[in-house]
Amino acid sequence: MPTLPSYNTINGEAQPLLPQASASKLRQRKQGLVMAALSAVLFAALGQLRQGIEEYDSVPPLQAMFWRYLVQAMVALAVCGWLKVKPVNMQAGWKRFWWVVMRAVFGSVGQLIFTITSTKIGEDTATALFYSNTLFAALFAYWLLGERLGKAATCAVVGAALIAMPMGPAAWRLDFSYQLRVAWTLIGAMAVATTCVSIHIAGRLINPMLHVFWLSVSGAIAALLFSYLFGEYSWTVTFQQSSTITWLSLLGVGAGSCFAQYLLCFALQLAEAGPVVVVRNCDIALTFIANVTFGSRLPLDRTAALGCIVLVASAYVMCKRQ
Repeated sequence: MPTLPSYNTINGEAQPLLPQASASKLRQRKQGLVMAALSAVLFAALGQLRQGIEEYDSVPPLQAMFWRYLVQAMVALAVCGWLKVKPVNMQAGWKRFWWVVMRAVFGSVGQLIFTITSTKIGEDTATALFYSNTLFAALFAYWLLGERLGKAATCAVVGAALIAMPMGPAAWRLDFSYQLRVAWTLIGAMAVATTCVSIHIAGRLINPMLHVFWLSVSGAIAALLFSYLFGEYSWTVTFQQSSTITWLSLLGVGAGSCFAQYLLCFALQLAEAGPVVVVRNCDIALTFIANVTFGSRLPLDRTAALGCIVLVASAYVMCKRQ
């Protein structure tokens, strides 16, 4: 039985494995890709629920993110207690824990930047720009992890761009203040893209739920701070105006996001970052299909439809190769 090559995800060198080790590695990659696919479906469903909350009620975006991260942190802490995992795990070493903290800060701040800019430049334009995290993640995986940028990964980036194309014409407005907000959206996309590298480098000695817990803590603190800075701190009004359905939906989004993040973190520990990111970002295609089919929030654009096909096909090819 021939041995399969496996990438050392730290220095990118290919090292031969024993047949048993190769079979084990292959099973782990399959499990990681399945988890990434499940997280994509869950993220897409939670995105639809979030959009429904915004249409049904008028909860300020940053406050909604605060409650999401707070519930996410509580669920993650409860799971850590059930698994007997300490929130501060120094047994893996300070260096690995540093990557956990960096992932938490970059991931939460990047997502909050998108939340803020979507109210400044329009949600469609901000979403289109935020889809560029697929490109940034592939580049970071190539640069820092030594993973290959194959044709399938390139096609996946093209697919994401095609989906975003109908929503992004406003991003080319020749207005300095507007372009500054566009730049901030791209910075947020880059920050989120770094998280896949951080999780991968931190390694399997870090329980995936620790990543989720610290991401949630960082996000709750940052959302609270940004609420003050952008004048959304009006909790009394929010409590009085929001309905029971809205609060239950926010609880559902927080709990669901916790398990979606857990699946993604676990997937990045089992498989290479590039394929995992591409599969996870298939929620872009799922969201587009759901918006067109059920919500009619987006026109049925042929370019975007072609992008869905390209993105999903690229993900399938990358999974097949794994």
